[in-house]
Amino acid sequence: MPVSRPLSRTSGPRNAAFSCDDLTARFFDNAVQSAEMLHAQLIDVYNAEADSHNSLVDAAENMQLDLGLKGKEIEELQLQIEHLKRQQQDAIDDATHDATSVLIMPNV
Repeated sequence: MPVSRPLSRTSGPRNAAFSCDDLTARFFDNAVQSAEMLHAQLIDVYNAEADSHNSLVDAAENMQLDLGLKGKEIEELQLQIEHLKRQQQDAIDDATHDATSVLIMPNV
């Protein structure tokens, strides 16, 4: 088993000796902190995407409701149009009947 030798670090006001085990521990601590920060950022992005998705779903549901209401309005208007057509046809039939009655039986 290799023996870890202390490495000297003389940058700045601190003079400290770190062994390979200390450097390895720091490396993993930094890696864990970086992973935790990335995880937090990922959660933020996911939450933003989820909020966007939920907004789109709400908008789609509202559009479906609006379409349903418009469909009912169209059906009501179509019924009114059919009713008016029948009234017009009845008026035409009555006028035609009255006109043919006068031609067939003139007033004496």
